[in-house]
Amino acid sequence: MSPHRSTIARQRMKEEDPQKYEEYLQKRREAEKKKRDEEKRKWEEETHTRSQIKEKETKDEMKRTKEKERYYRKKAEQTRQTRSSACVTPGPSSKRPRDMSPEEYRRHRADARKRQRDNQSSQKKTAIKLKRRAQRREQREENERQNASTALP
Repeated sequence: MSPHRSTIARQRMKEEDPQKYEEYLQKRREAEKKKRDEEKRKWEEETHTRSQIKEKETKDEMKRTKEKERYYRKKAEQTRQTRSSACVTPGPSSKRPRDMSPEEYRRHRADARKRQRDNQSSQKKTAIKLKRRAQRREQREENERQNASTALP
């Protein structure tokens, strides 16, 4: 589908006469601001029916969704596509864990742990490492206390 004639005209104006294009954009911004201010003033002055309130809420919701879509589209254009994000990830295996042999199940769980760890941020990995270190220290101290108490008699 080809672009609209007005779009082509604006693109041509942007290429041929940037100063005129900037003036055009400035005029459009001012007109849009004036229109928004007028709508806002009108909304604040008048009393509203339920249908008008519902209509405004749906309009605001549409505006928010469009802004969100625009944000994510722009973000996707600006980010670099890496090889790993460009390829399709394999789906789950056809075998269920309950149907697997003990060796297959062990391999399956190891892969799941690896995938989960790969998806964690470095901060999360560091926090887990510190927590495990503290747990091992407590366990070691507990074992030493038990060994010391059994060695006394």
